[in-house]
Amino acid sequence: MTGLTRRAAIAGGLCTLTLAAAQSNPDWPDRPISMVHGFPPGGPTDLVARIVADGLTRRLGQRVVVEGKPGASGTTAAAQVARSAPDGYTLFAIPSGHTFAAATYKTLPYRTIDDFSMISMFTEYPYLMVTYADHSIRTVADLVNLARSSPTPLLYGTPGNGSGPHWRSNFSPERQRFASSMCRIAGAHRRRSI
Repeated sequence: MTGLTRRAAIAGGLCTLTLAAAQSNPDWPDRPISMVHGFPPGGPTDLVARIVADGLTRRLGQRVVVEGKPGASGTTAAAQVARSAPDGYTLFAIPSGHTFAAATYKTLPYRTIDDFSMISMFTEYPYLMVTYADHSIRTVADLVNLARSSPTPLLYGTPGNGSGPHWRSNFSPERQRFASSMCRIAGAHRRRSI
């Protein structure tokens, strides 16, 4: 049995890259580090940020504090991080929607690529389409047929405009064949099936 956990592997990889980036300051870190993300507490981004922060705290010997700054699909947090000093004391848990921000918003107080330096990817997760077990929908084709025959638009939930699920839902081939309407779900951890 190995002593390497999934948590340690994630945090260890990020820690190694962070240490390499901070070699110019031999005393780094000599104070707490902030890990900022743009979503409410309890959601997937917050959970993963806390797991990584815990591992980094143990490996670096300095506290890594997770700060959730919800709003505007993560762009509020991104603006805060872009304004911070590039000294290795502010990390950003970038959500998938960050890549879509420039296409979603007319103006942003930062440049989505140039104002950030990638350290490591520490997670990936799929988008799932689910319903309750006794529902007649069993396949995507079943969903499309039901939506096309419905007199009202199909409702779907996302964390908000510009989020990964919003873009996926709007530009999927299935979406182009029927009317649908997005329902913003406040807080990614509060999603419910319809």
